[in-house]
Order: sequence, then structure tokens, then C-alpha cells
Amino acid sequence: MLHKKRLSMAVSAAIGTAFAMGMTPVNAQEEAMVEEVVVTGSRIQRANLVSSSPVTQLDNEQLRFTGLNRVEDALAAIPGISLDQSSGQAIESIGTATMQLRNLGTTRTLVLMNGRRLPANSPQSPSAAADINLIPGNLIQRVEVLTGGASSTYGADAVAGVVNFVMQDDFQGVELDYQYSGLRHNNDGNLIADAAEQAGQPFATGTTFDGETTNVSLIIGGNFDNDRGNVTAFGSYREIAGVTQINRDYSACPVRDSLTCLGSATNESGSIIATDPDSAGGNFRVEGNQLLPGFGPGFNFAAPSFLQRPDERVVLGTFAHYDLNEHVEAYTELMFMDTKSTTQFGPSGFFFNPTEVNCDNPFMSDQQRDVLGCQGPDDVVDLVIGRRNAEGGPRFGNFRHSTYRGVFGIRGDLSDAWRYDVSYQYAEVDMNNRNGNYFDIDRFPQAIKVVEGPDGTPVCAPGADDGCVPYNLWNTGGVTREQTDFLEQRFFEWGTTSQEVFMAFAQGSLGEYGITSPFAESGVELVVGYEFREETLKFDGSDNVKRQGTIVETAGRYDVNEFYFEANIPVIEDVNFIQSLSLDVGYRYSEYSFGPTTDTYKFAGSWAIDDNLKLRGSVQRAVRAPNVVDLFRPEVGSLYAMDRDPCEKSNPGDALSRSGYSFEQCARSGVTQAIWDQGGPQSNPASQYNSVVGGSTELQPEEADTLTAGFIFTPSFAQGLTLSVDWYDIEIEKAIQGVQPETTLLQCIETGNPLFCDAVNRGLNDSLWLGQSLLEPNSGGSAVDERSTNIGFLATSGVDVEITYNFDIGNLGTINIANIAGFVLSFEQEEFPGAGVIDCEGTYGGPCGFPIPELKNRMQVTWATPWNVTGSLIWRHVSGSDQEFTDVPNDLDDMNYLDLAATWEVRDWASVRVGVNNVFDEEPPFVYQGVTARENGNTFPGIYDPLGQYLFAGFTLRY
Repeated sequence: MLHKKRLSMAVSAAIGTAFAMGMTPVNAQEEAMVEEVVVTGSRIQRANLVSSSPVTQLDNEQLRFTGLNRVEDALAAIPGISLDQSSGQAIESIGTATMQLRNLGTTRTLVLMNGRRLPANSPQSPSAAADINLIPGNLIQRVEVLTGGASSTYGADAVAGVVNFVMQDDFQGVELDYQYSGLRHNNDGNLIADAAEQAGQPFATGTTFDGETTNVSLIIGGNFDNDRGNVTAFGSYREIAGVTQINRDYSACPVRDSLTCLGSATNESGSIIATDPDSAGGNFRVEGNQLLPGFGPGFNFAAPSFLQRPDERVVLGTFAHYDLNEHVEAYTELMFMDTKSTTQFGPSGFFFNPTEVNCDNPFMSDQQRDVLGCQGPDDVVDLVIGRRNAEGGPRFGNFRHSTYRGVFGIRGDLSDAWRYDVSYQYAEVDMNNRNGNYFDIDRFPQAIKVVEGPDGTPVCAPGADDGCVPYNLWNTGGVTREQTDFLEQRFFEWGTTSQEVFMAFAQGSLGEYGITSPFAESGVELVVGYEFREETLKFDGSDNVKRQGTIVETAGRYDVNEFYFEANIPVIEDVNFIQSLSLDVGYRYSEYSFGPTTDTYKFAGSWAIDDNLKLRGSVQRAVRAPNVVDLFRPEVGSLYAMDRDPCEKSNPGDALSRSGYSFEQCARSGVTQAIWDQGGPQSNPASQYNSVVGGSTELQPEEADTLTAGFIFTPSFAQGLTLSVDWYDIEIEKAIQGVQPETTLLQCIETGNPLFCDAVNRGLNDSLWLGQSLLEPNSGGSAVDERSTNIGFLATSGVDVEITYNFDIGNLGTINIANIAGFVLSFEQEEFPGAGVIDCEGTYGGPCGFPIPELKNRMQVTWATPWNVTGSLIWRHVSGSDQEFTDVPNDLDDMNYLDLAATWEVRDWASVRVGVNNVFDEEPPFVYQGVTARENGNTFPGIYDPLGQYLFAGFTLRY
């Protein structure tokens, strides 16, 4: 959180190493020098950073040793943090970077800069989380991570905790920083490469170096008017090259539990389902000018997809403050960010939508007409067609987000007893996306209705759009560029999220009025405040996709008025076994314009027995009202991962489905007798099925109870050693989330409960993937409804252990060891009332989703030598996870990474740094395609290193 008064660089360093990730505790002499600062999790200024709630910290130097240009990647090693939107996402990407605490979701993690909220990342986002791209890395003074509820201090969204970026706002001088980095991997073969070779798919061999990144930043700052003010201006530019999945042997093709390359039935040859009653029926593929039984080879949709998205980012801004007089300091924060990121994945196509074809199509052979049941040239037959637009190239999305943020405020001391802070903040995110190489599903039926023209050449049938080019579906190699150009569709998306915050609070040192405990000398500290916040969202798209229901225009806003107070009450001081005993209390009342009111509170305490041992604990009620995305997210079609349709049978004559369900059970989900007799609904070869997502204005606040208890041990017999252990327990009721589509489907089949069966709409051939993602009955579409509701339950508990040890090694300098370990003791969830609680710690897949490791550890050893060289060794550990809820589990092993880096202070004004992360080029653990969301490239990029070694080199010039 924001410093209220300037600190000397020496004192800042002492503070930064006093707590959590620090090197040594602040001793009494140093503490006397420290001016009051604010601790994340409270608005009360204190004389040290010892908090009643656990706070983990990384400072600027520790971040620079990682060499990572994306701040979110550097923070992912902290045990409590995992990434949601990351650079390793392709088809699920929206071009932003978001993270979460305790695996409780991005919507329950509040991200702050200098103690103030950041705006929602994108109007098309599934959450209102902040985009970490906005953070200028080189200007970070420290990152404080409070893992526990903090809604009474900051309002909604702080259920799981707070990540607060404390920026350096009093820089003096000029600093130019440049870094170049890249990715290296030795493709020496694995089971995915073996599967690709067996399937005749290309895969990478030998050593690759790619994903180059250039990052340059400039900081200029200085004091003025006899040090009454400071202006710090900064700018940075980053460019990252993309890496496609074909460039790694472990992501060459998507692999399922059969350990064979998985491909989409929407393939290059053309897959045709004949549904006309006069046809031969069944599935066919085009070979030459014939229709042969069965779908063609599955299309490898993963190869062109990005495993690292290319992006380009510009960040500009200034921090300034000026003492108008002894009672008023004016300050401002002005920032602008522009990011461009590109996603790329498999070519588009006509994804098994129903259509019809005329039997006098000149491209068709007599054999094809016979198979389709044509009786004469004037006949029209009904088909379901899957044809990949391989000739047109991969789909792409160019994401652009421009963020504007301004803070204007005044603060100061009214008297010896009272100080104040009043500020206004406005932030806006403008999104403009361009998507290309999509198939126009409205034009495709026109292009395949082909007749013979007056001169004997094929032409589109009357009624087609001007410029229609006949599409030759019926002959291998018959599709030309002119044909794909007519069917190529580009569409655009645009929108805005905005945030307006007015905040005013005052802190009173009531000890000045004699309000103290009879057993303490320090007085009561009180903060009272008011906050007004307005959030808006607007989203729209071009007419061509709005007609198809893929994009729905939406707009919404809400505001909230909040009143709060906090108090720090020293209860007992300087008696035997009680050096200090204090109580922290807080309360916040919130009134939302869409109806609900909420009450949040906290009770926390700390007990310093002596200089060696401090105990702390807290009880908090955190309340998260639905945010602007929860309320107004448009209802649109989406995809979810599922191995196979549970009602598919191995053979048409079987009495039960492959999953053991009877016809009576499957009929509850919409399976008809005719389809059941034919073998049940077909599974999607790509393991992807349709769903509908969206927000709801009927949502109510969710509630969470958070407990923490721990201690800090700084033994006098081991100077430089600090140990902190903190236990946490978080329980969330009425959680805002959608029931997973697979759960909805299975509950419908097993129970027949209308709550679930009404959310299942089987489309063509009773499938859940043929046709568009439409829920309306008799629409021909198929989908499972997963729109947000208030029925979830989440609970997690664990222990965080931090050890730091700083010691001299004689004439060879000093060693600092800083270790953070996070143990997840339990992670329980219940998707809906009565579903039963599921234990998800140490597991992944099914309702548990992505992995929740039982242990994550980050240890950093830093050696400051007497030769102006500082070396760093980081060990990162992620414990293994077992796959559940599947017939063929694929368990993930423990992963260990070593990172090496060094800086050399060449001169007082120049330093260089080099490093390599993932020294041993560890491949990420393999997971099945479609096992859960956020899987990409047969792994989880937000948890593991997805690309091999990361090498970097850079320099810093200071004047």
C-alpha cells in the first residue's frame, strides 16, 4: 500500500526485509528510524510491517532475478498464486493476464496498485479481475500478497485475499533498462512425439530457440522546490514473439487416454452425415470423387495453436506529489497502457451444421448421388457437414486493450492526532478485437448449392449473394483460394469497462486524547472512511456474428456506497510475557444500487511475547457482491471439455451405454429411441461440446468466513533467522459460479431432476456438439446451460511456512536464504446443494478442474559477493496431482525447477544481469487433451513452465 511519508532508501530496505520474504528483522534502533507506513490489509499507518494477517512479500531485486518480463509469471511461483489468463492460453485467451489466490478464482482475488483497485481486465472477460499487464515491472518497489479475506478493508472481491503492487513514487535520476530473452528446448522425443509419428503428423526434433522477447524501460524522476515535491515519469515497451505448439515435441498433437493423436472430425477431407430418409444413412468422407464410409482422418487442430502468444505492450505514466503546505500534500497517478496480443488456433470450418444440397450439383459424382439417396436431378437432400477450412489457414484473433487510469488526491496531517486522505480515481479499459479466417456459416449453404451455368461452368444457385464462388466439397483437392476467400469471415468486437472511485478516510491517533488501555502506553488508532464506486460494462460486435448469436450486445452498470471503520487497540504492553498485545477490528457496510446490502467485519490480534516470538490470528467475514461481469456478461455459446458423451454405446446392439447408463436414463437428457438403437449419440472426436455461458442480474452476494492463526519466530540465538507459520481456513457459501456442464448432464441422466434436465438441449442426432450452441427447443442447436448461479460451496485450508536466514560468510560476502512453502491441507467443493462435498486437494480433472497441488515451494538463495557480483539460485517445487473422475487416470509427477541468475555492478551507474530459468529443460507434465479448462498443449501453462529453458540477458544504466 501507499507510503504516506517518504522513507530513506536504507529504511525502505530494512522494512522490505523485516517481514515475510525479508532477510533480517528490524531491530529496535532501526525501528525508531522508521516513519509510519501502511500494511496491506489495513488502512492504519504503523511504525513497522508486522501485521495481524499473514502477508508475503517480494521486492524489486527478487523480481529482477527471475528475468521474467511478465509480472504474472514471476508471481506464479508464490505458493498461494496460480494463473488464470496467461500467455500460454490460445483458444481460451482474451489477450489479458489474470491470477488467483488459493485456487478460489480470479473474481475473489483483489489486485491493487498502491492500495487502490485496478479496473476490470476486459469487457469480454469471464471475470472482472485486473489485467496484470498494467503493472510497470521495473517500478515495482515490492509486491505484498495478503492471503485471507480483506473485504472489510477494501470491499468486495477480496475474499481469497489481496495482491498489492507498491510502486516507487519518489525516484530521483534516470534509469534505462534493456533485456533480451528467449526460449530453448531440446526436442528429444516423448510419448506425444511417438503418437505424432504413428499418426503421420509432423513434430519438432532437435534443439529450438524461439519466443524471443525484447523489453526496454525508462524511468526519469526528481525532486523540486526544495524537495517539497517529486515527479517520477516512466515508459516501457515490450515485444514477445509467439511459439506454436508444433515447435515442441510434447505439444505436436492433442493426445487422449488412448495415447494416440486426437483429431477433429471437422477435417480436411470433409465429413458428411446423411440424414435424408432415402439415403444410405451413416457417416461418410470424401476421397477423390467418392463417398466412403466413416469420417476421414482427424484434423490436428493443435499444431498451429500458440503455446506462447505474441504480444506488444506500451506502458506510460507518471507519479507525482507536492507539499502545498504543512497540512496538504497533493498527489496524482497517471497511467496509460496499450497491449496487442494475437491468438491463433486451428482453421475454422463448417462445424457439423445442418444444411441441404441439390442433386444436380455438377461437382458431385454419380456414386455420391447414389449414396445420398438422390432420386433425380431436381431432388434436394438433407446433410450435416463438417468441413475444415484447411486451405484458408488458421483462425486468429488480434486483441487490443487500451487502459487509462488517473488518480487525484490530497492527504496530510490535520493535527498531531488526525490525518486524512481524499482521492478520486477513474479507470477505463477500451477493447477492440479483430478476428479473421472464420468460416461464414451463412454463406456456406449458398456456396455448396451449385448448378451448371449458361457456359457449362459451375455457378452458385440463384438467390446467392453477389460474388458467390461455388465450393467444391465433393472432390479431393477441389477447394481453391477463390472459394475460401468468398467464405472467409472477419468480425469485430469492441467494448469498454470503466471504474470510478471516490474515497475519503481519516485516521485518528486517539492516544493524543488519552484514549488508551490502562495496561498500554500506545493509544488507540482509528480509521473512518467512505467510498463510492461505479462500475460499467459495454460490449458489442459486428452484425455478421450477432446474426449467428455468437455475440450479444450488452451494457450494464451499478454503483455502491460504502462506510467503514478500522481500529487498532493496544491492549497490554511491556509486562512479563507480553511485550505487546493488540486487537484489530474493522467493519464495512455496503449498499449496492441493484438491491443488496452487505456487512463485513474482521477481528484480528497480535501478541508479541518478547523479541523472539509473536503470535497472530484473525476471524473475518468477507462478502463478495456480484461484479459487473457476473451481472451483465452476455449469454453466448461456448465449449466445454468432456471425454465422451456418457450415452454413447460401443455397439448399436448393446443394452447399456459405454458408461453403464440405460436408455431410460439417457432419455431423461433427450436421447430418442431411434438414436439409441443406432448406438446412441456420437461423441465429439475433439472432446469438445457446446454450452451457453452468461451473467444474471438475479445473483446475490456470496459469503465467506476466513480464519487465520500463526506465529513469527526471530530467535536471538540465531541472528538473521526468521520463521513464520500461518494456518488459514476459508469457507465460501452461495458461491457465484455455473455448474459444470458435464455435472449437469450426469445429474440429469442419473436423477431426472428438472433443475438439470431443463438445462440440457440435445440437437441434431441427439448430440451435444452438432450445430450451434443454442438452448432454444427445436432450434437444431445443442448446448448445456452453465450460466452463473448462487449455489456453489468452496472451502480450503492450509499452512504457509516462510523461512529467511541472512548470514555472513567471512570475506566472501553474505548469504540470504528465503523460502516460502504452501501446504494445502484440504480443498472441498460442492457444485450444488446435495451434490456432496468433493475433496480436490492434490487432484485434477472432472469437477475439480485444474490441479490443486498439496505443496508448492519457492526457495531463493542469494549470494552478495565482495566483487560487486550478486548471484541467485531459485528452486521451485510443485507437488504431483492425481487425475480423478476418469476410467484411465493420468497422474502428474512432482515438478522441480532450478533458476540461476547473476548481476554485476560494473560501475555505480551500470549493471548487467544474465540468467537461465528451468536450467535442466524440464518438460511440463503431460495431461490428456480436453481433461479440463485451461489445458493447452497437453499441459497446464498457468501452473508449469510450458516451453523449456528461459534465457535472459540485460543491462541497467543509472544517472
